[in-house]
Amino acid sequence: MEYFYIASSLASLIAFFGYVFDRFIENEKKGVTYSLIGVFVFLTFIFWLWFYINPNNIVRNTIENRTYAISTFSNNELANELSIVEGKFEARQWEGTVFLPPFQEPPIIVLKRPNGYEKYRSDSSPKVVPTTDSFTYKISSSSELGTWVYRARGKLLKPRSN
Repeated sequence: MEYFYIASSLASLIAFFGYVFDRFIENEKKGVTYSLIGVFVFLTFIFWLWFYINPNNIVRNTIENRTYAISTFSNNELANELSIVEGKFEARQWEGTVFLPPFQEPPIIVLKRPNGYEKYRSDSSPKVVPTTDSFTYKISSSSELGTWVYRARGKLLKPRSN
């Protein structure tokens, strides 16, 4: 996987230098070219500074979660058993994502309020859009805010044996 990142970075640099070379060959206004290059360099510097200094940024967490799932789990076609993953999340925004262990196919997600939950009364639960390693909830009314318990049911990918 590390070679993929290295190759992607090199391809990005080659494309950038190709763009700069193309801008200089056409004899266009050099001021526009220099300002574009300056903006690209500045934005790249800001991104990598944010990426490395902020340990909990969303880009880094997403890359680490996907890399972990790809390098740790493999297909579990021989197993017929369904796995159940349960957990709890706090719905504080109108939309959010909850990460799960990787499933072979998007699992069936059921949401309910925890036992003894008295803060909000709601006849409906948030809309759920599952993927193989997470689900997104979408809230349609403020009564759906608060704590929810989820149950994901499906075939989990098995840990890869090295």
